Amino acid sequence: MAYTRGLLIFISSLSLAACEDQGFGEGNTPSASIVTLSDEGEIPDQNYEDDDGSGSHSDLSVVGTALTGYAYSYGLVDGTTNFVGVAGIAPASDPGDAITTGTVSYEGTYALTHVDQDSETFVTGDITLIAAFDTGSVTGDDGALVVTGNFSGTNLGGTVTYEDLTANLDGVVGTDAVVGAFAGNDSESLVVGGIIANTD
Repeated sequence: MAYTRGLLIFISSLSLAACEDQGFGEGNTPSASIVTLSDEGEIPDQNYEDDDGSGSHSDLSVVGTALTGYAYSYGLVDGTTNFVGVAGIAPASDPGDAITTGTVSYEGTYALTHVDQDSETFVTGDITLIAAFDTGSVTGDDGALVVTGNFSGTNLGGTVTYEDLTANLDGVVGTDAVVGAFAGNDSESLVVGGIIANTD
C-alpha cells in the first residue's frame, strides 16, 4: 500500500521554526506525558491558562480513510504552578502491515518544542529512520534528535533524546510508515514533539 498523505491539517500556536519565546517562568514545575488523542485528532483538555505561555502543534492527514499523525501542546495549568506538556498520535494512525523480516528505511520529518524557565524553542528537521526486524529496533539521528525506539507488531515504543533531555516515545511502525509522539522532562525543562516518516 502506498502511503499517500491527503488532507493536511496543520496547527501551530505561538511557535515558529527556529523561534524562541518565553519559558515556563520562575517557580513553575515542568512535566510531560504521552496522551491519547481523540478520533478527530484533538488533544484532551489540559486546563491551560489562557495566556502567551501555552502553545500547540499538529501534523495530521488522512491516509486512505484513517486520520494519521500526531499533535502536542504545552502550557501552565490554570491555578497551579504545573507547566505541562503532552503529546500523542491519532488512534487510527495507519503505518501499513507489521514488519516480519529484514529492515525498512524511512525518510521523514519531526517537530518539537523545548521549554525551559526562560525560553521556548520550536524546532523542525528531517530524519532517516531504520526499523530492523531481527533486533526489534527503530533508530535514527539527525544530529539534534536521536531516536532509540523498539517495536512489537506495529506498536512503537522507546525514547528520543534532544539536548540531553530524554523523552518517552509512543506510536506505530509498519511497512509503510512510522508515526510517533514523544514527551519528556527533567527538573529544568520539557520537550514534546512528533515524527512522521515514510518508506523510501
